[in-house]
Amino acid sequence: MTLHSSVLVGIVGTQPEYKELGQNKTKLTTFRFCASNRRQNHSGEWETVNECWVTVECWGDLATRVHANLKQKDRAIVVGQIITETYETKDKHKAVKVVCKAMTVGHDLRNVRDTEADTQAQQPSRSPTPNGPDAHAMADPRA
Repeated sequence: MTLHSSVLVGIVGTQPEYKELGQNKTKLTTFRFCASNRRQNHSGEWETVNECWVTVECWGDLATRVHANLKQKDRAIVVGQIITETYETKDKHKAVKVVCKAMTVGHDLRNVRDTEADTQAQQPSRSPTPNGPDAHAMADPRA
């Protein structure tokens, strides 16, 4: 784990793209990610400010999981190391891109509605059955 990690909260900007590289078939998933802030302007309307676009790289098993579970427009949280990469454009100019080497990626659940968890939270709790997976834990220890 790196000592210098950043947390990005935002939106998956492109559909995650999965590749297997080289003879070892190293797994890589990349996508563009927009981290930004939202605020109400003087008219009371919400606006996006301070957009920061980053290319996210997910390697190994994380690459497989991200590709299977994230899609474009998902709200997500990315934790990783931010680096810059210099490259040459087609017209021979130098350019820099910002890359996040992800350590973990997950959905941002702050604005999710109508989830199974919400439905279950509204239902009355049921007592576990004595024959269920925790039957031994529920047995009377004095018996």
